[in-house]
Amino acid sequence: MEPDTRPLTRADLAQFFRRADGTPDLRAIIAFENALRDILAQAAAINNGPFVITVADAGLPGAKVLTGSANIEINDTTDVVLDLTDTAVTADTYGAATMTVSFTVDDKGRMTSAAEVALDFANIAGLAGVAQGGTDIASYTTGDFIYASDANTLAKLANVAVGNVLLSGGVGAASAWGKVSASHVTGATGTGDFVLATSPALVTPDLGTPSAAVLTNATGLPLTTGVADILPEANGGTGTASAGFNGGPAVYTTFTFVNGKCTAAS
Repeated sequence: MEPDTRPLTRADLAQFFRRADGTPDLRAIIAFENALRDILAQAAAINNGPFVITVADAGLPGAKVLTGSANIEINDTTDVVLDLTDTAVTADTYGAATMTVSFTVDDKGRMTSAAEVALDFANIAGLAGVAQGGTDIASYTTGDFIYASDANTLAKLANVAVGNVLLSGGVGAASAWGKVSASHVTGATGTGDFVLATSPALVTPDLGTPSAAVLTNATGLPLTTGVADILPEANGGTGTASAGFNGGPAVYTTFTFVNGKCTAAS
């Protein structure tokens, strides 16, 4: 038997709404019609409204069907629950005082992988700067020196040929390799090369008044200005400061000697 879906008329309603005397109750019929009109209006609004449902329903053409995806799952066994699908990341706390975290994020902003990585220089890209306790220098040559070229910058000073020394550039200036000269020696006098201990060759030296000197192999020493005191007989002198006998040309037969020196003749 097919259901009767035709609209109800007042004549139809008069069969249900009657007074005690059997006549139609017009007031009750009008109240029912108004209530029915409101119900039908609300039903139309429900049918065409922007509702969200989990299963498509032709009776609700205006409703939106909530569907899941690879990232979102829907559980509508009892209540509708939206939840993110599980990823390969284990729920945990990552990172520590000696560990950092390496992670991957997909285009939805979800973390799809996470792992701890040791804080090791082998795992750090780039150079450690001076502010981080490094040098900011990648390589060296044997013999290089590291020095502060600025308040917060380190630089390399390359080694040079044998015989050079590191010379200070002064406070606030960089040092440099070079040769030591008389200008670097406090109290230096004269010019020329440095004098070493063994067999030095001196050119016109002014020795002043030395407290001691050995002139065993000295040559060209002037007797008038180069010898002090009395030249002893062992060195070809007389051993005395007196001139001795100084007679004129004559024939002498008697001689007087004092310490091997003739002091008188007659």
